Amino acid sequence: AAAIVKVWLSTPFAGGRHQRRVDKLMSLQAGSQPPHA
Repeated sequence: AAAIVKVWLSTPFAGGRHQRRVDKLMSLQAGSQPPHA
């Protein structure tokens, strides 16, 4: 299990269909208005 987590943590995020959600979460953390998603 530790090897799987190590690979998962070292793999870069590809974006794709989840990028809008990630952008929304990042804007909420920064304290700004999230983009309309």
